[in-house]
Amino acid sequence: MTMTTTDTAARPAYAKASAGQPAHTPGPWRACHNGECTCGQIWSISADHPVATAIIGEWGDNLCGKAEDRMVYGSVSAGTAAANARLIAAAPETAAERDRLKAVNADLMEALENIRHELDHLQIDGIRGTIEPVPAVPVPA
Repeated sequence: MTMTTTDTAARPAYAKASAGQPAHTPGPWRACHNGECTCGQIWSISADHPVATAIIGEWGDNLCGKAEDRMVYGSVSAGTAAANARLIAAAPETAAERDRLKAVNADLMEALENIRHELDHLQIDGIRGTIEPVPAVPVPA
């Protein structure tokens, strides 16, 4: 199926906007020539356009918009830029895995709450057993 940037019904769940947040360009994303290309571009395969560019070489600011007045702050090696491009390209899959793990965590927390509830109602040798609730482990968004 060919997807366009306006084809929201066909987007994977992780590419849809959540409350107050715009949707990212749907994946999969790929680094040009697996990050080895000097263009440094990362492309959305399904949307057929670039989504990011990994900086290769010197980086800085063009003062007053003039390239000849460039202030260089540092440099990124070709190897680091290739690794950065591959990392950026993995963002949609990483986001999908994060969302999957959030759902698993919610299911596990519900199961633990059910177990705690059941154990609170058990009578062991006439002593009511209690278990302290397990705090949820926050998952970065």
